[in-house]
Amino acid sequence: MHPPMPSRHPGLDLARGLLMFYIVAVVHAVFWLQLLPQSFSSWWLFEMPGIFVVSGYAYSLYERAQAGGRPGGPQGSGYLAYLAGRGVRVLLPYLVYATACALLWHQLQQRHDAAGAPAVSATLLAWLNPLRHGEGHTLGVLNGQLWFLTPFLLVTALLPVVTRLKLPWRPPLWVCMLLLAGLLFLLGQGDIKGGYQLRTTLFYLAWAVLGYALDGRLALQPRELAATGGLAMLCVAGLHALLQAPLDMQDNKFPPNAVFVFFTSAWMCLLLPLARRMPSSMLARLEAAAWLRPFVRNGYSLYLWQGMGYTAAMAVAARLHLPWPATWALAVLSTVALGLLFAPVERVRLRGFGRRREPAV
Repeated sequence: MHPPMPSRHPGLDLARGLLMFYIVAVVHAVFWLQLLPQSFSSWWLFEMPGIFVVSGYAYSLYERAQAGGRPGGPQGSGYLAYLAGRGVRVLLPYLVYATACALLWHQLQQRHDAAGAPAVSATLLAWLNPLRHGEGHTLGVLNGQLWFLTPFLLVTALLPVVTRLKLPWRPPLWVCMLLLAGLLFLLGQGDIKGGYQLRTTLFYLAWAVLGYALDGRLALQPRELAATGGLAMLCVAGLHALLQAPLDMQDNKFPPNAVFVFFTSAWMCLLLPLARRMPSSMLARLEAAAWLRPFVRNGYSLYLWQGMGYTAAMAVAARLHLPWPATWALAVLSTVALGLLFAPVERVRLRGFGRRREPAV
């Protein structure tokens, strides 16, 4: 008999919290406040593959816990319950945030031009649809982070299916990287209906599968990581030299293309061994750090509400002529305050799904 395994892992929660802090306090500060030229700041866009690696690893822990320590994902009604539970956890906090954004935008439009303001129903419909996330009814960066929802939900649904497939052999990491880059390159050559979302989903699904495999199923040796990372950097340089591929990774990210595959692979081949070698004393200090705790415990809420936090901070800064450090501090503090205020929504569960231990977002 196999003992049940926990669906939460302190090291995994810490990794997720650090990534959320990096997204909220570093990446979006640099981009949304335009602190650096995009051509330079875009080279730090490694965070989302990391989020999906963590998510895949968390799903593996959940799978083992549900199966009593044995591999094997949810099937039949269990799969439907898994999807319903994950859907509530992801979409309910989004719907609360979307409603707040819709009402804020509509109120500002009414003040600016009451006669020309769209009906509140149209604004709500634009925001409550996670595929649109307020398109045409937004301001500032209220929806700048919400592109993440659709690929995350699709990857969440596909991961239990894909991970049940058994390959006859384990291809080297560099082969997987080349196959993914080649597939995205081919999909980018034609005008395929839904091609944007298809490429985005395939890209992040690959990282989630890697995270799933890292939970005891795949041992990546330093030599393999070094070879893959080196090849990835050579491929970025080669595509730029031979095909004039842009080196602005923001352009390569939406949707992900071959250059972005190589770029993020190089980063992950550097970060994975560094994460494994982090001293236990440093891990203990980070786990005890008060400044990191909100990002560890309520990262998804902070991720959502950063759009409101940054938009409000930029509006205040424009009126008071604040310098960028004050704007940045105000944006991060506003994000944390709003995220903590609405964090309880993350823990709402539908009756019948609340007892299942689910992987965290």
